[in-house]
Amino acid sequence: MLDSHGELISWDGNMASLVAFQQVETEAQPIEVQINNVPIVETGLWHFYIGYRLADGIVVYSPQSLEVNMTSK
Repeated sequence: MLDSHGELISWDGNMASLVAFQQVETEAQPIEVQINNVPIVETGLWHFYIGYRLADGIVVYSPQSLEVNMTSK
């Protein structure tokens, strides 16, 4: 997951340990999120999930991940 500084950090899979990447007000406009802005050095199968936390604390997320196989050059 990405923290509020855009740093890539490991996630243990526990919903309670998620950290916010960005806090926004409710909008009708789409929000563009840059996933990563540094070279990826870890190879292997990565799972990307999209989610957000509502003001009342409820977490809404994609139950299936986007799977990307990262390989080195």
